[in-house]
Amino acid sequence: GADVLMQNTDSSAVLQTAEKMGKRAFGWDSDMTAYGPKAHLGSAVINWGPYYVKAVGEALEGKWSTGSSWWGVKEGAIEMVNVAADVPEDTKKRIDEIKAGLKDGSF
Repeated sequence: GADVLMQNTDSSAVLQTAEKMGKRAFGWDSDMTAYGPKAHLGSAVINWGPYYVKAVGEALEGKWSTGSSWWGVKEGAIEMVNVAADVPEDTKKRIDEIKAGLKDGSF
């Protein structure tokens, strides 16, 4: 069996199941703490705001074009939120170091 669950379904069912089974899990695309407070380790959240500001601005200026966009931590589009209080401090520090490295390109 698994001790930690990760999903990409935007469903609260994973957190709810982990909570029932005494396991841990990550939320996806929103803070899912409420669905499994004891199970929740953190949630990866997509923030579309920065992309929309850029795309709409380009459209208004007549500069927008079709294509693929891949945005992440560096662009402010992805964030890890509500990391559980019982996650060790050295792990939280490492998360912050990795986020900083993703932002400045050193990781």
